[in-house]
Amino acid sequence: MTKLDAVNIVLTRTGRAPVSALDTSAASEAAHAEQLIDEVELRIQAEGWPYNTRSDVELEAADDGQIDLPTGCITIDAYGQDAWRHVSQNGGHLYDHDNNTSTFTGTIRVQYTLRLGWGCIPYPVRDLIAARAAVTYNERYGRDPQRVAGLMLEDSRARTRAEQHAGRTGNINVLQTPEAARVRGGDYLSARRPIWNGGFNP
Repeated sequence: MTKLDAVNIVLTRTGRAPVSALDTSAASEAAHAEQLIDEVELRIQAEGWPYNTRSDVELEAADDGQIDLPTGCITIDAYGQDAWRHVSQNGGHLYDHDNNTSTFTGTIRVQYTLRLGWGCIPYPVRDLIAARAAVTYNERYGRDPQRVAGLMLEDSRARTRAEQHAGRTGNINVLQTPEAARVRGGDYLSARRPIWNGGFNP
């Protein structure tokens, strides 16, 4: 599915005519559809999927003490033996909330998600992005009540297909889920949500 295919899915599902080319910088219906696709794509990739999540990666401080974030980083947090550390993204660098500084010494193990280009997103996730963008397009640009149920159903089906794909390509450890932690007597609220590859996403 190309970006143009996704744009035409949004347009046709919301009762508009398909187009033969992208119209990125204009103010047309196709341009609005493409903008929504980009917006939804970022939100969905930020969820963290097997293809765009990197776990147990060791980052090292540069000579100035700062740790540069990986290119395309959307979310990042400490991981594994360093999971206790409170860090976050601050511009293009990692920030240490425990010590209120962007200066580090040595290394830190992290987990992060990346915003990858359209062509690097697996088809089931691209399908989900297009379905979700169609729902949003219908809400923002001339809501058609008669289409809402159908759009929501297709969005739900696309989500199921994307998660099934993630389940096949990921490596979920059911013993590391918040539910399993609760059964073991752990604090559900402090349990971190498992990502598809078996690591944890706070």
